[in-house]
Amino acid sequence: MTIRHIAAAACLLFATPSIAIAQSQPADGSSLSLSVIEQRLAADGFRVIEIERYPNSVEVKGYERAGLCVELHLDPRTGAVLRRERDDDCDRSDSSDDYHHHRRGGH
Repeated sequence: MTIRHIAAAACLLFATPSIAIAQSQPADGSSLSLSVIEQRLAADGFRVIEIERYPNSVEVKGYERAGLCVELHLDPRTGAVLRRERDDDCDRSDSSDDYHHHRRGGH
């Protein structure tokens, strides 16, 4: 496998959540619900550990399909991935649940 093939596969893997979430956004321009975002990510193999809503973004921490712990910053209206970064504290959760919902910014 060449470096070009590996790079193409990595780009496809990282773009997957934004493609699925953006397929159906609210027609009135309002924000997607946290449950819709979570369902779309789960359908793409992403396991949500924590999800937080801010005025201009939604932050999601969890595991990608390959098992890598990441934090995603999503557009709250479209679900498009604005930023993706590796995270090292997905195991930090103290709860018996698999995830926590934190809502900030009055939503």
